[in-house]
Amino acid sequence: IGVGDVVSTTSEGQLVTTDDLKKQEEAAASEAEKKEVTPADVSDDLDGLVQYLTAHGAVAADAVTTNMQSSFIGAKTGKKYVFAYEGNNNISMELYEFDPENLNETANSVIDSVKNTGKFTIMDIEVEAYLTEDAKYLMTYTDSAKDDKEQTHAAHKNEVVELFQKFVKS
Repeated sequence: IGVGDVVSTTSEGQLVTTDDLKKQEEAAASEAEKKEVTPADVSDDLDGLVQYLTAHGAVAADAVTTNMQSSFIGAKTGKKYVFAYEGNNNISMELYEFDPENLNETANSVIDSVKNTGKFTIMDIEVEAYLTEDAKYLMTYTDSAKDDKEQTHAAHKNEVVELFQKFVKS
């Protein structure tokens, strides 16, 4: 115990410093954050998907959000999220929601292409994409990190894709 340390005692009479208290608070906050958020805990729409992904750390809470022209791929709605993962705004994630009851020809074509090849083409550009198990949601994920971070970032991307693909409401 150093000079300036604030000390209190527990009910058992043990001395506790401010550092000890801070560590206990951080541990309690960390445990609260670990509460597992499942698809059943959120709404079955794009906002619910984002809430789910954010709760699991797949989308940064401070991400810059842009509404996308979802009709280009036949989706009902879409948003782009740009944020940092061990970098400087190196992640670009686009999320789209389809209306399974009202898929047009474009939506069917995009979904079929992603199911068969893991990609779709828009404006002559081939884009890697992922679908949830029920094909209601589509995600593109780009990470511009290079060099020594590539392996770590590839593992993180795989975790994000797996989490995304499990977002199915039953």
